[in-house]
Amino acid sequence: MMVTEAAKETIKKYTMGLLRTVGRKTCTNISKAIGLSHDVLYYPFRDATNEKTNLKSCLQGIAKKEFKDKPITLVFDDSQITKRHAREIEGIDLSFDSSIGRAEIGLQMVTALITDGIVKMPVDVGSYISKKLMGKHFKSKSEIANQLTEQISRNFNIDLVLGDGHYSTKYFLNELSKKDQQFLMRMANNRIVSVGGKTGKLRELLRLKRNQHTAMISGYFDGNKYFFYVIKLKDGSSAYFVSLKPLNSKKVIELYCIRWSIELYHRTAKQSLGWKDCQMRAIERQELHSLFVMHAYTIAEIVRFKKNLTNTEETIRWLREAKFNNLHASISPARENYLCFA
Repeated sequence: MMVTEAAKETIKKYTMGLLRTVGRKTCTNISKAIGLSHDVLYYPFRDATNEKTNLKSCLQGIAKKEFKDKPITLVFDDSQITKRHAREIEGIDLSFDSSIGRAEIGLQMVTALITDGIVKMPVDVGSYISKKLMGKHFKSKSEIANQLTEQISRNFNIDLVLGDGHYSTKYFLNELSKKDQQFLMRMANNRIVSVGGKTGKLRELLRLKRNQHTAMISGYFDGNKYFFYVIKLKDGSSAYFVSLKPLNSKKVIELYCIRWSIELYHRTAKQSLGWKDCQMRAIERQELHSLFVMHAYTIAEIVRFKKNLTNTEETIRWLREAKFNNLHASISPARENYLCFA
């Protein structure tokens, strides 16, 4: 989809506001930071559904220019956006926030991020809303991830799909298997699998021997053939993984560590780009704000790479030190990559 010049200009204003604003990223604070009226800044949220489509095209266009036809890793993870004092935002519910270690009122979002191992770019997001609120329209996190995978795979050469144990479900693994899509995911050790004619819990059929640190076996889960791994961690515990095609056990840890890139994105999005600050009630507008945060992060990430800065958070601080009129010029070393800043 082609993004119009008017849409690009709208995206640029809000994104620059997220990069420029110190403190909470509400429309009021952003408008003050960049010298625009609240109404101008709020304009894209009046048609959030259409603007979401524009912004997704924008994000994938940037990634396409950066990665070209390189094989990339698609990483999934979900995160709680705590809204402690909100009660009227659509889809809000009580759920566990791992960043603070307790249940809080908030929204849960499934993030899709792609990376070549050097540059990391969040490209899409989906809201996870509980079954008690959604009823017959409920979608599990695996169903959301599969939907995002189908959309992203149309434009990118996905070499590997990564996810934690929440995504190694019968449904998602089966969907990836049907597409012959290689994946690597953490797996609960109590999953029932079949190995060598025996059926039982994964931890009972795959064990480490004395002085052994890694092991692999092939077997079946829900009728599909997979490869299972157990790896001894530094704290002495064991972690279990599953893939569609065989991997060297040492390679498993190397590849799974790529998943850390999405944790870094979530931390920066919350702490530096105002992911949790949107106060709008409609879930479509919350998702649009999330996509704007992704766009701001992507700009900072490419500038980090082009300017060889230490990390994305340092890059955001560097960009904020520029006066607003010079912020566009500050990203010019990588400007050819910015579909929405061209």
